Amino acid sequence: MRSRAVINAWTTTVNERGDRFEDGGMVWEDGRIVAVGPTREIKAEIEARKIEEVLDARGAFLFPGLINTHAHFFQHLLKGIGADKPLSAWWHATVSPLARNMTEELLAAAVDGAALESISTGATTVVDYMYAHPRPGLSDVEIERLERSGLRAVYARGFRTTGADRGFPKELIEESGKVFAEIDGLKAACAREDSRLSAWIAPAALWALDERSLKETAEYCRSARTRCTMHILETSDEDAFSLKAFGKRAIEVFEETGMLDTSLLAVHCVKAGEREIEAFRNHGVAVSYNPVSNMYLGSGVAPLGRFLEAGIAVGLGTDGAASNNTCSMIESIKTGALLQKAASEDPAAASARSMIRAATADAARALGMEREIGSLEIGKKADFFIYDPFEDDVSMPFHDPEATLAYSGGTRGVRYTAVDGEYLLYDGNPVRADRRETMERLQKAAEEARKLY
Repeated sequence: MRSRAVINAWTTTVNERGDRFEDGGMVWEDGRIVAVGPTREIKAEIEARKIEEVLDARGAFLFPGLINTHAHFFQHLLKGIGADKPLSAWWHATVSPLARNMTEELLAAAVDGAALESISTGATTVVDYMYAHPRPGLSDVEIERLERSGLRAVYARGFRTTGADRGFPKELIEESGKVFAEIDGLKAACAREDSRLSAWIAPAALWALDERSLKETAEYCRSARTRCTMHILETSDEDAFSLKAFGKRAIEVFEETGMLDTSLLAVHCVKAGEREIEAFRNHGVAVSYNPVSNMYLGSGVAPLGRFLEAGIAVGLGTDGAASNNTCSMIESIKTGALLQKAASEDPAAASARSMIRAATADAARALGMEREIGSLEIGKKADFFIYDPFEDDVSMPFHDPEATLAYSGGTRGVRYTAVDGEYLLYDGNPVRADRRETMERLQKAAEEARKLY
């Protein structure tokens, strides 16, 4: 068995008891945690086991790996291009040119860059919602690049079945049956025992599918036992579209087509009111909260407090680089808290601790992975990151690790990131990738993509 340990770290477990150890650590074997607690107890475990490596993290913070519940890695080529546009204009001006001309080379560079940025900012799990499929085979490219990165990932295979009459590219409109068949193959490819990937289905949004496709998608999810994620109520335009296209409100369409019974991860939900929140609770819908993107596009503020009061699982997400400009979950933790405070004029509306939970334990619950990841507990996967405030000027001085990470955390402080106990970032350096080579390919691909605009 391969055994490793971390000692002398300020350890935040994010378990149900909220255990924290000012001088703590962890031991893991074959990718799973076998001990977590005060350093004196960890040292006893080290003496009792054959430990391959002991990392002294004195002065640094040990946290569970961050879980990004919503991203679009293919958009990583578009940083800065989508500035200062509302959602209705932003998609056509910013995303469409790249999406309808996506190639294997562009996608590989984008995924490699986004994965490296994610790892370098403490993320260990990501839901990557990929809806740019102008040609076959792009899912295979992305699956291969995600596997190479070492991240734990949900590959959310996005699609749309309608919209040409409203100016959406015909290259991105697909038959639902072909999409379902592809997902069957992707699920089989991700079913290996050593795989860190899983495959979900991801219809783009209500305005991207007709009623028949929605029903077919819901039925596929139930029959194939496949989870679903979807952009829902991101702006008030969705209800207006639904009333015009279906003659009823969006939430009624989701209920009547069965989409709420797909173990659904609903993304954004900025315009969810009491009717929607009640439906989400009754149908076990989880929510992905994407504060930076919602602010960037001027979409509004998700009712986070009401979701939590209703017992809805809410995980944090970054969205894509075209509407965020980073993959940093640390940035989303701070923004997610401050946005709720400002909108409610209540400084207690969202705390540092609650946002860190939204990026770890609560995010795991939203993905149905709470038994495996999201907290540092015996038996769970050894997914974690180590943050050294002494390596990042903005984090010093510090008093409380959670407040420091949430409100003065930067990217330079992330020194180690591990998935299944395997270090993907070690002392600030990528293990599976060459940073310079990855960045050069990313920049070259971005310059190629810019020619499309």
